[in-house]
Amino acid sequence: MSRLAMILALALAAAAPAALGQGGRPTYTGVEASTDAVTPPAPGATTWTVQACPTCKRVTLKVDANSTYYVGKDQVSLDVLRRYAAKGPAQIGIFYENESLRLLRVVLSTQLDAADRSSASAPGKR
Repeated sequence: MSRLAMILALALAAAAPAALGQGGRPTYTGVEASTDAVTPPAPGATTWTVQACPTCKRVTLKVDANSTYYVGKDQVSLDVLRRYAAKGPAQIGIFYENESLRLLRVVLSTQLDAADRSSASAPGKR
């Protein structure tokens, strides 16, 4: 199982009870893509249009202060996520609310360098 698939599976399992709305339908969607096809949102952007593959439907997501970004298991700022995504092809998981299309979190399947790991664990890094 790929590292991203494992991270996504754990995140989905942990959030499953909260992710189900009335009638047992999921309240959010997770999309797996490559950084070859999807780049993280621009700094200061309030929307982000995602198309995970050439034949996939385009989805425009709302980005806000509650959207979170991860490199591997470490929560990071959008700037750090963008820097790591630009390093080369990697898998990226995108999670958003179905009704509002609000971006919940983005998970990049790679690991932080040691120098970035200590600053990523500091409180308030988003």
